[in-house]
Amino acid sequence: MAIIDAHKDFSESPDPDYVLDARSVLRFPKTYPVGVIIIGDSILTGWSGYFAHVFPNALISGRVGRQFSSALPIWKTMQQTGMTQGVGDVVIELGTNGEVYPADLQQLLKMLGHRQIFLVMPEMPRSWEHEVQQLYLQTAATHPNVHLVRWDLLSKNHPQYFWTDLVHPNWQGIQVMVHAIARDIKKTEDKN
Repeated sequence: MAIIDAHKDFSESPDPDYVLDARSVLRFPKTYPVGVIIIGDSILTGWSGYFAHVFPNALISGRVGRQFSSALPIWKTMQQTGMTQGVGDVVIELGTNGEVYPADLQQLLKMLGHRQIFLVMPEMPRSWEHEVQQLYLQTAATHPNVHLVRWDLLSKNHPQYFWTDLVHPNWQGIQVMVHAIARDIKKTEDKN
């Protein structure tokens, strides 16, 4: 079904840059300095070209099936190589593939420090969905630099935003998600 869905996206979008056989992606910014780092799973991996189009100064790291705990060593490596220097915004698009443990989230927040952190609220028909959403809500309520991108609310009652698996956004859905991320980052920058 994914291949059928992807071919539909190719015909609807001007240039989706969807890579059907890629399991991971690391895209370096088109413009420097790096302003935002985006870490995600297959949603980010598949639509990394569109993310790069909207965020030309972004460093993008995506992997199919990525668990939240993977963000810890990824950030550590980026930090050791100097890629995080001067970066003010970090987008985390994780939680779709499994539970998010509170200890992992707290450790990541500690590693990210003063940066503005944008958690994309996952929306998927999975048993851990509610737990992840509750953890993200609680975290944003207690950390002033943590912001929620409410993909769950934006996509609610919009099955047309998803491929048939009801997890992965199609071309119409990814535009809504990515523009919500961009809007929330801009809103936060305007406040500061």
